This record gives sequence, structure tokens and C-alpha cells, in this order.
Amino acid sequence: MVSAAPAGDLPLDRLVVKSGGSTSFVRVADIDWIEAAGVYANLHIGGKELWYRVNIESILSLGLRHTFCLSPLLECIGCLVKLPSRQRILD
Repeated sequence: MVSAAPAGDLPLDRLVVKSGGSTSFVRVADIDWIEAAGVYANLHIGGKELWYRVNIESILSLGLRHTFCLSPLLECIGCLVKLPSRQRILD
């Protein structure tokens, strides 16, 4: 489940993720990286994985482009990695 981007395209603080029959509030700051998996995104959080039914393009359109960018590494095509905090300030 994906909700619309907040007014003014501000970065999101949390995501509401329905996975495995339960609903979780995930802090964006807690996400280490995001892996594309078709119509799903695999959120990597502290060594755990959480499946989120949304594609990578939708994640970026939710306002997470202020926090994540596409990985430049060839072995991680379709992955989003967290931007360094200094880069977030410059955006």
C-alpha cells in the first residue's frame, strides 16, 4: 500500500508497510538500502528484510529521493542507497 506524497514534496519520515498480514510503520531513517524486486521493494533494515508492495520509481516519487538515490554499482542495479547526510542538505 502506498499513500500519496505529502504536500510540497517534503521528505517522508515514515512509511506504512503492509507485509505478511500485518501493518508496520517504518522510519525512513532506519532503512539501510532498498532492493528492487519487480512490483515489490525489499527494504533492508538493520539486517532484516521487509517486503513492500511498491516499485522503485514509486518510492522515489513518494519524496524519498531526498534520502535515497539509485546505486552506481553494477552489482546492485535497481537498488536505492542512502545518500550521505551532507548531500541531503545540498538538495
